[in-house]
Amino acid sequence: MQLSTEDYRRVVQAVLDASDLQQYYHVDVPGRQKLMLVVPPSAPNDLGITKFGNTVAIVAADEVDEDVNYIDLTRVVADQGSVRVEFIYPVEGVSGSALLVKVDNEWTLRTLDLAEY
Repeated sequence: MQLSTEDYRRVVQAVLDASDLQQYYHVDVPGRQKLMLVVPPSAPNDLGITKFGNTVAIVAADEVDEDVNYIDLTRVVADQGSVRVEFIYPVEGVSGSALLVKVDNEWTLRTLDLAEY
């Protein structure tokens, strides 16, 4: 199933805003207020996502290295009424898997599993 651009934006924004993920952002560290996002090739290019009051730039995987503040959406799989998002946050050594469900036309984070590597 293909997500609309708006659904994709809402799903990714919900993952980035997940309360359990906030502790890893360390916005007090210089350079951490600007977050970048690597998305799968099939994803929309202009999602209009924001974090910490800044627009989140969509970048290609070959444009970043592990010292840059970015999250790599390694897999986004949509099914009827649900989406699984798998990601890594290399600068913090964190990987995650989120399950979101659509209820009353809103995407809600059902589960978020995080692991440090």
